[in-house]
Amino acid sequence: MLYIPGLSFTADAPTASTVERAWKAWLGPIEQHDLTVVQVGRRADLPAGSTAADVADDYAAVIRSQWPAAVGIIGISTGGGYAQFLASRHPTIVERAVFAFTAHRIPADVQVRQRRAVDHFLAGRWRAGWAQFGPWFLPRFPRLGSALTWLLGPYIGGRYTDLRVLRIDADSDDGFDATDQLGAIRCPTLVVSGALDTAYPPDVVREFVAGLPNARHIEYPKSGHMGPGAAFGRDACAFLGRTSMSGGQPQG
Repeated sequence: MLYIPGLSFTADAPTASTVERAWKAWLGPIEQHDLTVVQVGRRADLPAGSTAADVADDYAAVIRSQWPAAVGIIGISTGGGYAQFLASRHPTIVERAVFAFTAHRIPADVQVRQRRAVDHFLAGRWRAGWAQFGPWFLPRFPRLGSALTWLLGPYIGGRYTDLRVLRIDADSDDGFDATDQLGAIRCPTLVVSGALDTAYPPDVVREFVAGLPNARHIEYPKSGHMGPGAAFGRDACAFLGRTSMSGGQPQG
Protein backbone atom coordinates (compact mmCIF):
# COMPACT_ATOMS: atom_id res chain seq x y z
CA MET A 1 0.00 0.00 0.00
CA LEU A 2 1.44 3.33 -1.09
CA TYR A 3 0.34 6.12 1.25
CA ILE A 4 0.25 9.62 -0.26
CA PRO A 5 -0.05 12.21 2.53
CA GLY A 6 -2.00 15.43 2.49
CA LEU A 7 -0.69 19.00 2.40
CA SER A 8 2.96 18.76 3.41
CA PHE A 9 5.63 21.20 4.52
CA THR A 10 8.84 19.31 3.93
CA ALA A 11 10.40 16.51 1.90
CA ASP A 12 12.35 15.31 4.96
CA ALA A 13 11.51 11.82 6.18
CA PRO A 14 9.46 11.84 9.41
CA THR A 15 11.12 10.76 12.64
CA ALA A 16 10.40 7.36 14.14
CA SER A 17 8.37 8.91 16.97
CA THR A 18 6.27 10.90 14.49
CA VAL A 19 5.53 7.78 12.46
CA GLU A 20 4.59 5.85 15.59
CA ARG A 21 2.13 8.52 16.70
CA ALA A 22 0.62 8.99 13.25
CA TRP A 23 0.14 5.28 12.53
CA LYS A 24 -0.73 4.01 16.02
CA ALA A 25 -4.41 3.43 15.18
CA TRP A 26 -3.45 1.65 11.94
CA LEU A 27 -0.90 -0.85 13.24
CA GLY A 28 -3.44 -3.51 14.22
CA PRO A 29 -5.43 -3.42 10.94
CA ILE A 30 -2.24 -3.32 8.85
CA GLU A 31 -0.98 -6.50 10.54
CA GLN A 32 -4.40 -8.16 10.49
CA HIS A 33 -4.75 -7.72 6.72
CA ASP A 34 -1.11 -8.57 5.98
CA LEU A 35 -0.38 -5.21 4.36
CA THR A 36 2.92 -3.43 3.91
CA VAL A 37 2.61 0.36 3.99
CA VAL A 38 5.10 2.69 2.34
CA GLN A 39 4.69 6.41 2.95
CA VAL A 40 5.98 8.52 0.07
CA GLY A 41 5.95 12.30 0.17
CA ARG A 42 6.80 14.81 -2.54
CA ARG A 43 10.23 15.70 -3.88
CA ALA A 44 11.32 19.22 -3.03
CA ASP A 45 13.04 19.61 -6.42
CA LEU A 46 9.91 19.27 -8.55
CA PRO A 47 9.68 22.22 -10.96
CA ALA A 48 7.77 25.30 -9.85
CA GLY A 49 4.24 25.25 -11.21
CA SER A 50 3.97 21.45 -11.16
CA THR A 51 0.35 20.33 -11.48
CA ALA A 52 -1.39 17.43 -9.78
CA ALA A 53 -0.85 15.43 -12.96
CA ASP A 54 2.89 16.19 -12.88
CA VAL A 55 3.17 15.05 -9.26
CA ALA A 56 1.15 11.92 -10.05
CA ASP A 57 3.52 11.09 -12.90
CA ASP A 58 6.42 11.38 -10.46
CA TYR A 59 4.68 8.95 -8.10
CA ALA A 60 4.17 6.59 -11.04
CA ALA A 61 7.89 6.63 -11.74
CA VAL A 62 8.57 5.72 -8.10
CA ILE A 63 6.13 2.81 -8.22
CA ARG A 64 7.59 1.44 -11.45
CA SER A 65 11.11 1.67 -10.08
CA GLN A 66 10.34 -0.02 -6.77
CA TRP A 67 7.62 -2.64 -7.33
CA PRO A 68 7.15 -5.23 -10.09
CA ALA A 69 3.35 -5.37 -9.76
CA ALA A 70 0.43 -3.01 -9.26
CA VAL A 71 -0.02 -1.56 -5.77
CA GLY A 72 -2.86 -0.31 -3.62
CA ILE A 73 -2.82 3.43 -3.00
CA ILE A 74 -4.35 5.66 -0.38
CA GLY A 75 -4.39 9.43 -0.74
CA ILE A 76 -5.63 11.84 1.91
CA SER A 77 -6.83 15.40 1.22
CA THR A 78 -4.28 16.97 -1.15
CA GLY A 79 -2.70 13.53 -1.46
CA GLY A 80 -6.08 12.28 -2.63
CA GLY A 81 -5.91 14.64 -5.57
CA TYR A 82 -2.55 13.23 -6.60
CA ALA A 83 -3.94 9.71 -6.13
CA GLN A 84 -6.81 10.44 -8.52
CA PHE A 85 -4.45 11.47 -11.31
CA LEU A 86 -2.19 8.51 -10.54
CA ALA A 87 -5.09 6.05 -10.85
CA SER A 88 -6.48 7.66 -14.00
CA ARG A 89 -3.20 8.26 -15.88
CA HIS A 90 -1.42 5.06 -14.82
CA PRO A 91 -4.15 2.43 -14.38
CA THR A 92 -1.87 -0.58 -14.91
CA ILE A 93 0.10 0.12 -11.72
CA VAL A 94 -2.83 0.85 -9.39
CA GLU A 95 -4.71 -2.22 -8.17
CA ARG A 96 -7.05 -0.54 -5.66
CA ALA A 97 -7.46 3.03 -4.43
CA VAL A 98 -8.68 4.73 -1.28
CA PHE A 99 -9.53 8.42 -1.60
CA ALA A 100 -9.89 9.87 1.88
CA PHE A 101 -11.30 13.25 2.90
CA THR A 102 -10.80 14.56 -0.59
CA ALA A 103 -12.75 15.11 -3.80
CA HIS A 104 -12.37 15.87 -7.49
CA ARG A 105 -12.37 19.62 -6.90
CA ILE A 106 -11.70 22.04 -4.07
CA PRO A 107 -14.40 24.59 -3.19
CA ALA A 108 -13.36 28.17 -3.93
CA ASP A 109 -13.65 29.32 -0.31
CA VAL A 110 -11.43 26.44 0.81
CA GLN A 111 -8.80 27.35 -1.79
CA VAL A 112 -8.84 30.93 -0.50
CA ARG A 113 -8.43 29.82 3.12
CA GLN A 114 -5.62 27.42 2.29
CA ARG A 115 -3.78 30.00 0.18
CA ARG A 116 -4.09 32.53 3.00
CA ALA A 117 -2.61 30.00 5.41
CA VAL A 118 0.23 29.11 3.05
CA ASP A 119 1.08 32.77 2.46
CA HIS A 120 1.34 33.22 6.24
CA PHE A 121 3.63 30.19 6.50
CA LEU A 122 5.85 31.36 3.65
CA ALA A 123 6.18 34.73 5.40
CA GLY A 124 7.09 33.07 8.71
CA ARG A 125 3.78 33.91 10.40
CA TRP A 126 3.27 30.42 11.82
CA ARG A 127 0.55 31.17 14.34
CA ALA A 128 -1.54 33.06 11.81
CA GLY A 129 -1.11 30.25 9.30
CA TRP A 130 -2.14 27.48 11.68
CA ALA A 131 -5.15 29.52 12.82
CA GLN A 132 -6.57 29.34 9.29
CA PHE A 133 -6.84 25.56 9.63
CA GLY A 134 -8.67 25.69 12.96
CA PRO A 135 -12.20 25.29 11.54
CA TRP A 136 -11.10 22.11 9.75
CA PHE A 137 -9.87 20.62 13.02
CA LEU A 138 -12.94 21.60 15.04
CA PRO A 139 -15.80 22.12 12.56
CA ARG A 140 -18.44 22.37 15.30
CA PHE A 141 -16.49 25.13 17.05
CA PRO A 142 -14.57 27.01 14.35
CA ARG A 143 -13.58 30.00 16.51
CA LEU A 144 -12.27 27.73 19.23
CA GLY A 145 -10.45 25.71 16.59
CA SER A 146 -8.74 28.84 15.26
CA ALA A 147 -7.75 29.90 18.76
CA LEU A 148 -6.33 26.49 19.64
CA THR A 149 -4.39 26.10 16.40
CA TRP A 150 -3.03 29.66 16.78
CA LEU A 151 -1.80 28.69 20.24
CA LEU A 152 -0.65 25.11 19.67
CA GLY A 153 -0.05 24.83 15.92
CA PRO A 154 3.63 25.81 15.93
CA TYR A 155 4.34 23.23 18.64
CA ILE A 156 2.22 20.35 17.32
CA GLY A 157 2.47 21.03 13.58
CA GLY A 158 5.94 22.53 13.70
CA ARG A 159 7.93 25.24 11.94
CA TYR A 160 9.99 24.45 8.85
CA THR A 161 12.81 26.16 7.02
CA ASP A 162 12.55 24.52 3.58
CA LEU A 163 8.99 25.11 2.34
CA ARG A 164 9.41 24.06 -1.28
CA VAL A 165 7.06 21.08 -0.90
CA LEU A 166 4.43 23.27 0.72
CA ARG A 167 4.63 25.66 -2.21
CA ILE A 168 4.30 22.78 -4.70
CA ASP A 169 1.25 21.40 -2.90
CA ALA A 170 -0.43 24.78 -2.57
CA ASP A 171 0.16 25.77 -6.19
CA SER A 172 -1.14 22.39 -7.35
CA ASP A 173 -4.27 22.72 -5.21
CA ASP A 174 -4.93 26.21 -6.60
CA GLY A 175 -5.41 24.72 -10.06
CA PHE A 176 -6.73 21.32 -9.06
CA ASP A 177 -9.74 19.84 -10.86
CA ALA A 178 -9.90 16.12 -11.65
CA THR A 179 -13.48 16.11 -12.95
CA ASP A 180 -12.46 14.96 -16.43
CA GLN A 181 -10.27 12.18 -15.01
CA LEU A 182 -12.87 10.35 -12.94
CA GLY A 183 -14.22 8.13 -15.70
CA ALA A 184 -10.72 6.75 -16.31
CA ILE A 185 -10.39 5.48 -12.72
CA ARG A 186 -11.51 1.89 -13.31
CA CYS A 187 -9.94 0.11 -10.35
CA PRO A 188 -12.04 -0.76 -7.29
CA THR A 189 -12.21 2.41 -5.22
CA LEU A 190 -13.19 3.34 -1.69
CA VAL A 191 -14.11 6.94 -0.88
CA VAL A 192 -14.24 7.90 2.78
CA SER A 193 -15.48 11.26 4.00
CA GLY A 194 -16.72 13.11 7.05
CA ALA A 195 -20.23 14.52 7.29
CA LEU A 196 -18.77 17.51 9.16
CA ASP A 197 -15.84 18.10 6.78
CA THR A 198 -15.81 21.76 5.73
CA ALA A 199 -12.77 21.36 3.47
CA TYR A 200 -14.49 18.78 1.25
CA PRO A 201 -18.20 19.11 2.12
CA PRO A 202 -20.67 16.24 1.63
CA ASP A 203 -22.27 17.73 -1.49
CA VAL A 204 -18.89 17.93 -3.24
CA VAL A 205 -18.02 14.39 -2.15
CA ARG A 206 -21.32 13.11 -3.55
CA GLU A 207 -20.41 14.65 -6.92
CA PHE A 208 -17.05 12.91 -6.67
CA VAL A 209 -18.50 9.49 -5.89
CA ALA A 210 -21.09 9.81 -8.66
CA GLY A 211 -18.32 10.32 -11.22
CA LEU A 212 -16.35 7.20 -10.27
CA PRO A 213 -17.22 4.01 -12.20
CA ASN A 214 -16.41 1.49 -9.45
CA ALA A 215 -16.67 3.19 -6.07
CA ARG A 216 -17.88 2.40 -2.59
CA HIS A 217 -18.50 5.36 -0.24
CA ILE A 218 -18.35 5.46 3.55
CA GLU A 219 -19.33 8.70 5.28
CA TYR A 220 -18.47 8.98 8.96
CA PRO A 221 -21.36 10.97 10.46
CA LYS A 222 -19.48 12.57 13.36
CA SER A 223 -16.19 13.25 11.60
CA GLY A 224 -14.67 16.33 10.04
CA HIS A 225 -11.58 16.67 7.86
CA MET A 226 -9.37 14.86 10.36
CA GLY A 227 -11.42 11.67 10.19
CA PRO A 228 -12.50 9.12 12.83
CA GLY A 229 -9.08 7.61 13.49
CA ALA A 230 -9.24 3.89 14.16
CA ALA A 231 -12.48 3.29 12.21
CA PHE A 232 -10.91 4.78 9.09
CA GLY A 233 -7.84 2.61 9.50
CA ARG A 234 -9.94 -0.54 9.83
CA ASP A 235 -12.10 0.26 6.80
CA ALA A 236 -9.22 1.30 4.54
CA CYS A 237 -7.09 -1.73 5.42
CA ALA A 238 -10.02 -4.12 5.02
CA PHE A 239 -10.74 -2.70 1.56
CA LEU A 240 -7.13 -2.85 0.46
CA GLY A 241 -6.80 -6.32 1.96
CA ARG A 242 -9.99 -7.44 0.19
CA THR A 243 -11.77 -8.52 3.35
CA SER A 244 -15.04 -7.53 5.00
CA MET A 245 -15.44 -3.97 6.23
CA SER A 246 -17.38 -2.52 9.14
CA GLY A 247 -19.52 -0.56 6.67
CA GLY A 248 -20.28 -3.59 4.43
CA GLN A 249 -18.69 -5.14 1.37
CA PRO A 250 -16.83 -2.97 -1.18
CA GLN A 251 -17.70 -3.16 -4.84
CA GLY A 252 -15.24 -4.91 -7.11
